[in-house]
Amino acid sequence: MIGILKPRKEIIGQVFSGVIEEIGEKTNNFRVGDKVYGLSGFSLGAYAEYKKIREINSKQGCVALMPDNISFEEATSVAYGGLLAQQFLEKKTINAGDRVLIYGSSSISGVFATQYLKNLGAEITCVCRENKFEFMRTLGAHKLLDYTDKKSINKLEQYDLVFDCVGKARNSELKMACKNHLHDKTNFISIDDEALLLDSSRLLRINELVQKNIIKPVNDRIYSFEQMIEAHKYVETGHKRGNVAVTVNKTEVLGFSPVKDQE
Repeated sequence: MIGILKPRKEIIGQVFSGVIEEIGEKTNNFRVGDKVYGLSGFSLGAYAEYKKIREINSKQGCVALMPDNISFEEATSVAYGGLLAQQFLEKKTINAGDRVLIYGSSSISGVFATQYLKNLGAEITCVCRENKFEFMRTLGAHKLLDYTDKKSINKLEQYDLVFDCVGKARNSELKMACKNHLHDKTNFISIDDEALLLDSSRLLRINELVQKNIIKPVNDRIYSFEQMIEAHKYVETGHKRGNVAVTVNKTEVLGFSPVKDQE
């Protein structure tokens, strides 16, 4: 990020969770032994046993205490998917009974959004492949559409909000048709509308949702560090369900944050 022919930094990776080993003299909010999670931003470097990160938010990363009721592997799921989904959903007023369509609902941000919107009382239509319908029902989907089935277009209703969780580079006839089924055209939002903001205060708000079991992290697969290549290959199929994590050692875990979240 951003290299042309090779990674600009040799040690890549953005999403992490782990235990604090050392702190600087001016550190105010953390102590040695704290369990934390976050993103390393432009500094990358999460694919390592140790990572130095600033306490203050910047483009070089953000970090927060992680919820104490989930594992390190699960923490990486909400770190990226939660930050990305909340950045857009918090801007919208969503009332109980509002009809919301989530395109790419089984992606890491879609999984978070489905649970978050369920808690708000929205009527949720999830778009994904048919083989993930049952999974999405367990998260709160009321209705389901398969983007590979052209008949799904005829099942579209009028919506108060459409949330694109796969990004503008991934399209389908169904996705294009969704834009014509909104009460307010400005309520079509995409994870590509803005760059991801690294915000530890938002992570802390996500903590509350996780602690209350409103949000339950979902990991599709967990790999060992020695299986890094296999992990990347699986993510690049574009059909993972939620998050994929890699355990570096007993206390540090990596999450995958593709440039465009895949469904």
